[in-house]
Amino acid sequence: MPERLHQLNLHFDPVEDRILLRMTVGASEALSEFRIWLTRRFVALLWKSLQGAAAESIRADERIAPASRDAVLRFQQESALAQADFSTPFSQSEVATPLGDAPILVSRARIARTPQGGHVLSLQAAVGPALQINMNDQLLHSFMKLLSEAAGKAQWGLDLGLTSEREGTPGQHVPARLS
Repeated sequence: MPERLHQLNLHFDPVEDRILLRMTVGASEALSEFRIWLTRRFVALLWKSLQGAAAESIRADERIAPASRDAVLRFQQESALAQADFSTPFSQSEVATPLGDAPILVSRARIARTPQGGHVLSLQAAVGPALQINMNDQLLHSFMKLLSEAAGKAQWGLDLGLTSEREGTPGQHVPARLS
C-alpha cells in the first residue's frame, strides 16, 4: 500500500557522488524515514518517467491543442510550485527507519497514474519490497524541482529542465542496473 509523503529532502553528497533522498512518510504521529541513494544514471532515467507522468493528463485532454501542451504543462508546474513549501527545514526529529540508518541504493523505479488522478512512485532496491509513495501533481512537480536542483549542484551535466511532453513514458520501468 502506498504511503503518504510527509516531507522530502534531496541533497548531493560529493564524497559518494550521489544524491541522498530522504523521505518521511506516514501519519504525523507515526512517521518513518527512508534514505535512498540516487546515482547519476538512475536520475537521468527516472527524469524521463517523471516528465511523462507530469505530461500524461495534458496529453489525454482533447481540449488542449498539441501545439499548446508544453505551455499548459509549464503553467501547471508554475502553479504547483507556487503552492509548495520549500522553506520549512527537513525535520531532524527521531523517526523510525524501517530500512535501517544507512541509505539503500535503488535499482528500479516506476511511476504510474492512479484512478483518482494522482501518481504512485515506486522505488526498489535489488533486494526487498518496493517503497511506494503517493504523489499528487503538486508533489510530483515539487519532487522534480528538488531533483533538478540537487542534480545541478552535483554538476553531472544533466539537462533536467521541463521539456517536451513527448519525452518519457508514464508508468515505464526505469532500469538502473549497476555493475
